[in-house]
Amino acid sequence: MAWSFSEPWRGDYDLRSIVGMDARANWLLGVRRAEFLQENDDTLVPFLVIFDREAWIDPMSEFLSQMNERTGVNVVDFMIEGYGTRLIAANVIPLLANLKFFIDLSKFEGDGVTSAFREEAKSIILSNPSPMFSGHTGTLTLPNPKFLAGPPAESVITAVIDDGIAYAHERFRDATNKTRIFGAWDQSLPFFDSFLSKAEIEADFATKDEDQIYRDLRLVDFSVPGHKSAAWRRAHGTHVLDLAAGFPPSENKTDRPIFAVNLPERVVADTSGKFLDFYLFLAAFYIALRANALFAAGVTARPVVINASFGHSTGSHNGEARVDDYISGINAFAAEGVKFIVPAGNGHQSRCHAMINDLGSPVEFDWMLLPNDMTDSFCDIWLPEQAETDRIKFTITPPGGIAHEITDKVVALNPLPAVDLLDQKGTVVGRAEVVRAALNRYKICIALHATDRFQPTNEVVAPSGRWHLKFEAGENNLTDTINCWVQRDDSIYGYPQRGRQSYFFHPDYDRFDKYGQEIRDDEHVEQGPCPVTRKSLLNGIGSGRETITAGGYVGKTCKLARYSAGGPNVQPAEAPDHFRKPDVLLVSDDSPALLGVLAAGSRSGSVVWMNGTSVAAPQLARHIADLIAAGDTFGRPELKTKAETEDPCAGEPLNEDRGGWGRLSRADSHKVDRL
Repeated sequence: MAWSFSEPWRGDYDLRSIVGMDARANWLLGVRRAEFLQENDDTLVPFLVIFDREAWIDPMSEFLSQMNERTGVNVVDFMIEGYGTRLIAANVIPLLANLKFFIDLSKFEGDGVTSAFREEAKSIILSNPSPMFSGHTGTLTLPNPKFLAGPPAESVITAVIDDGIAYAHERFRDATNKTRIFGAWDQSLPFFDSFLSKAEIEADFATKDEDQIYRDLRLVDFSVPGHKSAAWRRAHGTHVLDLAAGFPPSENKTDRPIFAVNLPERVVADTSGKFLDFYLFLAAFYIALRANALFAAGVTARPVVINASFGHSTGSHNGEARVDDYISGINAFAAEGVKFIVPAGNGHQSRCHAMINDLGSPVEFDWMLLPNDMTDSFCDIWLPEQAETDRIKFTITPPGGIAHEITDKVVALNPLPAVDLLDQKGTVVGRAEVVRAALNRYKICIALHATDRFQPTNEVVAPSGRWHLKFEAGENNLTDTINCWVQRDDSIYGYPQRGRQSYFFHPDYDRFDKYGQEIRDDEHVEQGPCPVTRKSLLNGIGSGRETITAGGYVGKTCKLARYSAGGPNVQPAEAPDHFRKPDVLLVSDDSPALLGVLAAGSRSGSVVWMNGTSVAAPQLARHIADLIAAGDTFGRPELKTKAETEDPCAGEPLNEDRGGWGRLSRADSHKVDRL
């Protein structure tokens, strides 16, 4: 049944009544629905449901059946073909449904099964509608792999989840001109056309050049609108995969099989990461599924090394990110587990974090929204875990507008506090709402419209300039730190430049010292106390118990890269040392003058540079793969020992929050020397 934005029930629902509904999902399906979905369209929206316990999987299935029967809403469930079990890692279920499902769910008061879902859903994470799922109803399955022949028994599998991976590149072939990629998935393509086997990738090697191969695989298809990452001379995914698992064909590395997943274009273009979770989870599960098939075919089961050089800046930063649930499940599903590597992030100097330790007097600073920002902006204010509520009074004032006040006062059986944000004309330009992040932990989520649109348009824009934030004490005492993070919002290389990064401003934040040199850390002698801080800007998905995080350093000077982010200040009581900082550092710039590191361009024979912690992470993946291949029982203790004993810059001090356990040497097989 098609629905219309003009239907009367469109304006009187609040999806926050669904337990676990993510604030960004509510924003997109509510205020932003006209951009997110097309009018009169039953587009299936991918989303993840995370439960506290696996015991709620069966009630979830029964509940979906009830919802389909009673409301006529189509919900697509994923199953694993040939395995006879639900496609599930631990307590995560990927589903597809249209908007009416969410609206009916927010209103539906059914029996105990419905209540079980509504009460036990830990989180609902929305993703971006993708052509991959267009036209599908019923069960979707990941097809079983079809291999020509397996790699040697003593092999180590490396996988990369990225964008713009050039599958036919010579760095991913062996000495017989066969590809080492045993499975690839392009998530931008329609579902059943998006999986590539080893045979399909190498079928045209003898008769076609790389450009023709990529055209035939639709990686470079200019008849379809959108960005074509593999068409650029510098492709992020190709560069990263080369650093992680690239070798000259002459080395005949048949014992280093590869799996590759290209994320959807729109997911990569949106640097906020709000659409990343769904596809990241499916990509990791696809890799584990393929690896298990190779193990069943005779390859010795060993940990699978997965690199995902992506992330975002918000989140709890205390090891409780949603991706930790996914990785825990994938780790359990893979025969010998996975080693999941992510970058520390490049936001150290971004001014996207503020810490409030004392509300004895009001704390005030500004959130700066830039003009010509054509993407939404988000800010999360994380309150400390505490049973009491009504601890703060928060006021946000738009540029030239009226003040809007919200508290964390929670009243049983009532919706959590929320307020629409109005500009000078009384137009709703954003929303602030209190969200339950855990049993005794709340956060205030702020979402704002873009500050500009492609013209001509009648769409709402938020005013650019200083959005003033004020924090005051509530009725109850605040016993710990408030952490505020601005979500990443810039535009990445090669994509249309739509987003402009917002940031916090406080007059006591010093960017430069008296000599005009950039201040690198809060401990600098000229940087006084300030709520806006350089600390704790680690990748929002990089602080988990089973996630390995790589920071960056400059190879020539051995000093930390200026952008390499540091570890979180918030820790659960049982957290080990790695929650404080990245695990280890790898070279992310060859020298202060020669930025980045060299690796493969998007075509064979080319070498390009790229910098950032995104290129440090795959080098760490290569180090880990080498350790596994050498027969080491790899874990964090082994990594710590390796970093402490093999540091190529021994004696050069490291910042406590950003330095990890130490530095590792440059890891790749290129023979080009820039220094």
